[in-house]
Amino acid sequence: MKMFETTLDRIIDDQYWLSRRANISVSETNEMAEFERLFFVSLLLKDIKEETQSYEGLNT
Repeated sequence: MKMFETTLDRIIDDQYWLSRRANISVSETNEMAEFERLFFVSLLLKDIKEETQSYEGLNT
């Protein structure tokens, strides 16, 4: 049961993170199919990585 709770907690955390970062409601993330959510998260992570690299370039 603990593994399920951990997985469920992770899904909930991911949905809140996605909703905040993508500026959409949590209910919209609930309506997404799993492949849509994963694709959206991967795009956001790519954006964050590029953002971080551009800030690192400013600090050097």
